[in-house]
Amino acid sequence: MPKPPGVCYFARDLTPGTYGGDVWCLQEFLKSQGTLQDESTGYFGPRTAGALSCWQDKTGVAETSKGLFTLPSRLWYAKRHKLPLPAEEGKSAASVPTDRAVQVCAQFGDEKVCHVCYASEQVSEKHACHEACQLAFSRSCDKAYPPTDDQGMADYLKCLHFIPASCNKTCAGRK
Repeated sequence: MPKPPGVCYFARDLTPGTYGGDVWCLQEFLKSQGTLQDESTGYFGPRTAGALSCWQDKTGVAETSKGLFTLPSRLWYAKRHKLPLPAEEGKSAASVPTDRAVQVCAQFGDEKVCHVCYASEQVSEKHACHEACQLAFSRSCDKAYPPTDDQGMADYLKCLHFIPASCNKTCAGRK
């Protein structure tokens, strides 16, 4: 089976019609699990939903609707990969001291995209950095290379493929 691109941080639910670096990362993970045979595109369509449903059946993840990557699947993934547990939608990290903030910025083209995550007693700076990095780089790819035609899609996918190595380099040395 193919090796996934490292760990993925899922800060939002993924459902049909969504796209982005987190969807691409989910697709790469599903390929590594043998439930997705197609190339990863970053777009959550019917094939991703089907592969996700197979993975949910295989692992016993109880979702209210099969083929959706919502909190139960996100929690299962985070626990299995020893990641900080995702919060329920709408909960904030307002109580986390801002001196533990980790900001990562990415820029492709003219627009700079930054994202902040917070380290805490439960979340290391390394995890906060990787999550902020994945989100910043994904959004930067989304803005710089909208997949509106074949060339745009090729550039978009090339950009997404750089995220794991870029984040490993950006977050190197954090504990």
